[in-house]
Amino acid sequence: MSPSGKQASATVRDAVLAELSDTRYDFRTIDGIAHARELTPESVALALKDLADVVRESPVPDAKGNALYTLRSRPRSTREVISETRAFLAGSNR
Repeated sequence: MSPSGKQASATVRDAVLAELSDTRYDFRTIDGIAHARELTPESVALALKDLADVVRESPVPDAKGNALYTLRSRPRSTREVISETRAFLAGSNR
């Protein structure tokens, strides 16, 4: 359950997981998932919080600065590893 005490419906969580499982995409934005499944961005964001044990956020945003999400079961990309290494070396917490 998210810190606000609200929880996304099972239907929304299942839809988000289905979008993140789509092999055509490595990562998805909240808006991309919402548009594909005709959901509100708020409901997708809530579902992503509820699914934190199986979903991860990339440390590298998309070209527009939007957060990117994927399944934890997917391997980290080279770009993600480089970004995390740079952040670590710079003393960043991210």
